[in-house]
Amino acid sequence: MTEVSASRATPSSKQLLATVACVGFGLGLFIWWQTRLQATVFPTEFVMVDGAERRYRLVVPKGVDRATTLSLVVAFHGAGDTAEQMAEQTNLDRLASSQGFLLAYPEGRFQSWPPFIPPENPSSIDPDLRLFDVLCAELSRRFNIDRRRIYVVGTSQGAAFVELLVAKRSCAIAAAAAHSGWLPKPLPSEGIHADCKTPILLIVGSEDRQVPPPITEEAVRCFAREGHPVEYLKIPGVGHRWALEVGINARIWTFLSAYRLP
Repeated sequence: MTEVSASRATPSSKQLLATVACVGFGLGLFIWWQTRLQATVFPTEFVMVDGAERRYRLVVPKGVDRATTLSLVVAFHGAGDTAEQMAEQTNLDRLASSQGFLLAYPEGRFQSWPPFIPPENPSSIDPDLRLFDVLCAELSRRFNIDRRRIYVVGTSQGAAFVELLVAKRSCAIAAAAAHSGWLPKPLPSEGIHADCKTPILLIVGSEDRQVPPPITEEAVRCFAREGHPVEYLKIPGVGHRWALEVGINARIWTFLSAYRLP
């Protein structure tokens, strides 16, 4: 066995300085990030919906109190994802921080949204429509939410659910953005028939193979036909993902924030 001398085993002053520098840099980076992200993240919040505990992730802009009037954005993840993964994929936390809105990421049953809940959960759309209702009511109880400025966004299956919400909860939603989604059943056959004409931004990548542009364009035609203000954005060269590389968050917020309920 090779013997190591005490002088070699003991860190040198240069090594200690380097270690301290690294720790200091890491701490400084953390403080810089927290300063840049002017919001507090609550990763595991719960709300009771018809006797079932439902989880969501909450982002609260810093300096908020009961006197601060806030708009609310509810963000729906894709199939098989979690609320945390939705946050990582979209960087919406940074948008909430910079624009000062309350941001909630609900988590779907079996990490899915209607109408594609796995067979082990036979309930259809009602539990998740109720989740939206209860979540908005709970956050309005805890914060000074402007109920005229509640917005919904989603990606993939979450975007499909956003389109379903626009049909079923139109008078509670000021505007919506659906990224890489589709018009879910039964809407294509029965029509949307929303009580209010919610503005909606429909986004798809030109190279999306899971939800190709013609599928999104069917939704564009359907919403427009029934009188909803519709914007359609097809992003060149992008596949089935949240298009951060083209600054999609700023584009989404510009669209959403232009609208409020009467």
